[in-house]
Amino acid sequence: MEANRRIPVTILTGFLGSGKTTLLNKLISKHNDKKLAIIENEFGEISIDSELVIKSNEGIFELSNGCICCSLNDDLNELLTKIYDREQPVDHLIIETTGIADPGPIALNFITDYKIQHMYRLDGIVTLVDARFIETQLENEAEASKQIAMADIVLLNKTDTVEKYQIDTVKNIIAKLNSQAQVVETQFGDTGEFNLLEINGFQAESVQKTQFETKPVKKFSLNKQAVNQEQSLMDEKRHLHKSGVSSVSFVFEGPLDVLKLDAWLNVMLNWGTGLFYRGKGILYVEDYDKKVVFQSVLNQFVTEAGEPWGNEPKLNKIVFIGRHLDKEALEKGLQMCVVNDVDAASEDFFESIMELQDAIYSKMKNS
Repeated sequence: MEANRRIPVTILTGFLGSGKTTLLNKLISKHNDKKLAIIENEFGEISIDSELVIKSNEGIFELSNGCICCSLNDDLNELLTKIYDREQPVDHLIIETTGIADPGPIALNFITDYKIQHMYRLDGIVTLVDARFIETQLENEAEASKQIAMADIVLLNKTDTVEKYQIDTVKNIIAKLNSQAQVVETQFGDTGEFNLLEINGFQAESVQKTQFETKPVKKFSLNKQAVNQEQSLMDEKRHLHKSGVSSVSFVFEGPLDVLKLDAWLNVMLNWGTGLFYRGKGILYVEDYDKKVVFQSVLNQFVTEAGEPWGNEPKLNKIVFIGRHLDKEALEKGLQMCVVNDVDAASEDFFESIMELQDAIYSKMKNS
């Protein structure tokens, strides 16, 4: 393997029966110019077409086109190291999850583990959705909504089995669950010219091109106002689905205090206002002339430098996707992170953080 070369990774997920196996086999055939590595985290037998398998060795199946496939029975990081260190390097890694799996913990490996980050880069999360049954699955299976919430790309599969109005309905549902995911209609897993191996969903350049929901720009001002976080935490609003999954976004003015933002995000993502799945944002940080690109998966977040602001208006744009998110509490938290001229602002902020933690612990204890 070339020094410092990072292998792009695609996580393929979707509920049982959505068509992941069909899609996976099409990807192998479609990209026969690439050496792919496939990790299967499915129950039972390996799902790659038997005609493609020519031999196996220590759980790694060699395919007739030069790709390899293996079953995830051991520690993921150990398997990733084994694949990376192979004499014959691979061009792309695809991880297929089980139909009832939450892809979040797998994705975390690629954004939090420094050793893995040196070898791999997460290109994107692709979620297959069965156009005919997804509404029922969302009502009854929490994992189905998580898989959509985590996605960069949602493949609306089996569109030939439903009417046009049903397709439109499902698209509206997906948009409510994950406003940032691109939806691609498919039949039998055929994506046409769309390249699932070049998503760049976790690259700073891609986030900066994100079309954040258009909202009126807010100008936050703390002005020593008390922030009743406990009341906000208890006020769980009704969402479109029983799952409670939705996306909330904010566009607001004012430079952010990086230390306050770091403290607030750590409290929010780990304990507060619901369960977070994904987050994306472009942030205006005080005394920094470049955009700060923010991304989160579950309770972990990363930031990196983006493009210079130039003549572009310095606006903060951020979206959170998760379960039972309290939009009012999130807005108040962001408001507290904006640089403020009031002398007591810092004292008020850390006092509010402590109140927030107490409210969260109280809610958890009584739930």
